Amino acid sequence: MSGKQKLYDTFTNLIQKYSYNDITIKDFIREANVNRNTFYYHFMDMDSFLKEYLDDAVCFNMRSLIIENKLSQAYNLLVDYVSTHKKIFINIMQSDKGHDVVDYSFHTSIRMDIQKILYDYEPLLKIHLPDEFMVYYAHCIADEYMRAIEYQIYDNTNPDLMKKVFVLYADAISSKLVRVSKLNLNQ
Repeated sequence: MSGKQKLYDTFTNLIQKYSYNDITIKDFIREANVNRNTFYYHFMDMDSFLKEYLDDAVCFNMRSLIIENKLSQAYNLLVDYVSTHKKIFINIMQSDKGHDVVDYSFHTSIRMDIQKILYDYEPLLKIHLPDEFMVYYAHCIADEYMRAIEYQIYDNTNPDLMKKVFVLYADAISSKLVRVSKLNLNQ
């Protein structure tokens, strides 16, 4: 087992028991039974570790689906992952630092991926969408993904219901873009 994988496995065990704020690098590497250099070879600090942990666990696959414009499948992947690893997310999101890392890992990267999709749609739909619109619209979609995490860990919202509602939301995105392009073509 690689040092990085050993760190991931140890973190998975620790984060189910402790808040993200309570896990120090010193305690973490002692529990993982790796030396300090192994940790710092792969990561700058705990926040960079957490970001990469989340990227490898779910973000990379989710973002790949988003880039393929499979928004509902990406959303379902996230909902299923959070539902399965609810205690991990609760213990991460309890701390401001953990919440900030999740926000950066999910919201920022999703928003940038959505903006790319919107820019890719422009030539297909023969429209030019203002940058402010692109940023705002991408931000709104990324917010829906963040709510998927929050609804499950704070409100115990039914994951299947969330998936069904998001399908409607994702379908509305495409239809709104098509309507905008038709309005633009008629002018």
